[in-house]
Amino acid sequence: MKYPYEIVTNSNLLPARFTATWNPVAEYYPPHWHTDIELIFLLEGSLFITINGTVITLTPDSFILIGSNRIHSIQSGEATSGYMLQLSLNFVKENCPDCSHIAFDTCIGETFSADGRMAVRKILDNLCTSSSPDETYLHLLQKSLLYQLLYVIMKDFQSEDSAPCPILDEKNSERLISIVDYLNSHFQEALSLSAVSELFGLSPAYLSRFFKKYIGMTYTAYLDMLRLNLAHHLILYTDFSVQQIFEASGFCNYPVFVRKFREKYGKPPLQLRKSCSPAAGKAHRSEEA
Repeated sequence: MKYPYEIVTNSNLLPARFTATWNPVAEYYPPHWHTDIELIFLLEGSLFITINGTVITLTPDSFILIGSNRIHSIQSGEATSGYMLQLSLNFVKENCPDCSHIAFDTCIGETFSADGRMAVRKILDNLCTSSSPDETYLHLLQKSLLYQLLYVIMKDFQSEDSAPCPILDEKNSERLISIVDYLNSHFQEALSLSAVSELFGLSPAYLSRFFKKYIGMTYTAYLDMLRLNLAHHLILYTDFSVQQIFEASGFCNYPVFVRKFREKYGKPPLQLRKSCSPAAGKAHRSEEA
């Protein structure tokens, strides 16, 4: 499994990486983080983005900015399309040295005007169409578009970050990568705090504080997030029984699993399946959740 850490390459002489995507089927991207700032603009479909345990829903013509070192996972619906831009944090800081107060993990659709959202989309549309490999100085045009984007975001964005994310130094970053990668790979197993602490040569109390400081949630909440994300995906896109999904997701107590699922998604597992897929609901009418 790849480390849940993305290295943003500044290709084509740009301090950014830009991608236009279209996915005909639902996809799940497990928790990860990266140093640079990520902008996701949804054109079609729906996206459910979990940041520090909070689920944010993106609908068409809305977007989100995800700040540096923010742990996040992404669940897409079917037939989604959009833009993804990873912008160098150094580029942002060089041009906006006072940007530390910006809360880069708030749903922009709730704070931007419709005109502001369309201005962002127009810039991204232009980035998408300005991709001729034969033009020698194309990067100058593309970089000017990045400046326009940064201007629109910094001018119109009003939310302040009341709880800045702690800065990861190299030692803590490597440790966090190792721990998170292990949890992402083994969350379907029984993973007690004491057992994982021992595995990494830490005390349970230290690991608990370390995790809360850099992930923004408790160790238990993070495991619950991984397990619930998997359960949610299996409920919607497989015909496994709820009991099978409970066993596959890593939870040890069925009533606790159902309660936490309901708290996060608003409905118990079987009821959610029935509401989203009548055919699946009929196939599992005999189940109890």
